[in-house]
Amino acid sequence: MSEFFQSIVESPILQALAIILGIAAPAFGIVMWVIKSAKNKNQKPVNFKQSQEEFVIINKKFGGLNRTQISRIAHSINLDYLKDEKFLPLEELPLLCIDRWIPEKPVPLESISCSLIDEKAPELNPVKLSLPYTDEQNHFPLYTSAVKELLKPKIFEDNRQYRFLDLESDGSNFQFNISRKPYSYFYKINYGKGVQHELISELLRINKIDLFDDVFSFDKTPKIKSLPFRRKVLEGLKNTETFNHTVVLGGVSTLTLLYDGNSFRFLLHERGSGQGYAANIRHVIPAGEYQPLSKGDNFSKDLPLWNNTMREYAEELGNLEEFKGEEGKIFDYSKTSPFSDYLREVEQGNIKNFFLGFGLDPLSLQAEVVSVSIFKEDTFNELFGPTPFTNNDEGVIITEADRWGIPFTKEEVDQRLEEGLLAAGDSALRLAFKHLEFLKNSMDN
Repeated sequence: MSEFFQSIVESPILQALAIILGIAAPAFGIVMWVIKSAKNKNQKPVNFKQSQEEFVIINKKFGGLNRTQISRIAHSINLDYLKDEKFLPLEELPLLCIDRWIPEKPVPLESISCSLIDEKAPELNPVKLSLPYTDEQNHFPLYTSAVKELLKPKIFEDNRQYRFLDLESDGSNFQFNISRKPYSYFYKINYGKGVQHELISELLRINKIDLFDDVFSFDKTPKIKSLPFRRKVLEGLKNTETFNHTVVLGGVSTLTLLYDGNSFRFLLHERGSGQGYAANIRHVIPAGEYQPLSKGDNFSKDLPLWNNTMREYAEELGNLEEFKGEEGKIFDYSKTSPFSDYLREVEQGNIKNFFLGFGLDPLSLQAEVVSVSIFKEDTFNELFGPTPFTNNDEGVIITEADRWGIPFTKEEVDQRLEEGLLAAGDSALRLAFKHLEFLKNSMDN
């Protein structure tokens, strides 16, 4: 009683109301407390277990297994609100892209500039939505706290992460401007999954879909006015073509191509249910958050995109533990295996890396850098072994049993796109296949 009673007594508005009614403020506080207590007794008890179960289903069933379909709906909503020709249409790419974010032809990854600049504090806070209850009275305070407790991801660490502010580009030269202030992975969850949850909840509501239905259809599309946080993010992007108004973190998604001197093969990844972000869906491999090493003085040194991609290769295809660095020291990739091996093969022309483009995931409105790494097949076998394996710590690798990869043909690519991929992975396949002749020439010359 004391906290609520004190707030009543000290409230200037309610003090004025008490004077008008001719009641002493303490007495008025007691009356209000009695009314509040009676109201609480009459309220139906909250089924907090049900709210938690619904949260899990929305994330796993609709944010994972049915993500491709819902992403297309989100993309349609985004483009309909933006109504601007500079944003590429859905038929061209499933990522939300401004035309100048996609190069006319692949650009060498090492030529992409990433610079730290002073940030503008974001105007938007994470979306306020009805998070599940922890008990009969209290909600989880943040989306990340609900994810950690209810989804229980296998790996869920609040590591340092780069915040994208904008991408400067003339179509051939690209510079990412990154906040000098470190952010962390949980910002991506609180902002990205928050705006995602907002749309999925509204989509289920207007289509009257029971969470436990096995058969359902999305006949109605949410109006942007029913998605206030999404509207604010899109409005800022349309007006400024930057991300200063919100928090946009992101990942680097890399398509791996193997070249035998004649044709290409490619790898995909079935992300496991233990992933904290975009679980139970297919993607390119490797893919990871755009982050510096979690320890050490590497925040400014780890900006090159290839550093990030090398670490993901070591983890996802090398089956090595995550490299974290060491406090007080700068990590030297050139003197640390297996990165020194990767760097040597790049220098010798046996691995070539290209930037394919940049965009926002249409559902989460978080950033995706899309790239391709091409290995001479013999080089790949030397680095990762000649015998394919199908399981890693984060899911299942899609490959033929006796040879790494599957043929990078139109038939295979079309089939994988039809089956559904994360928007960034889908974009990587489309862009790489579009520029197949360019990529082949880069390996032959």
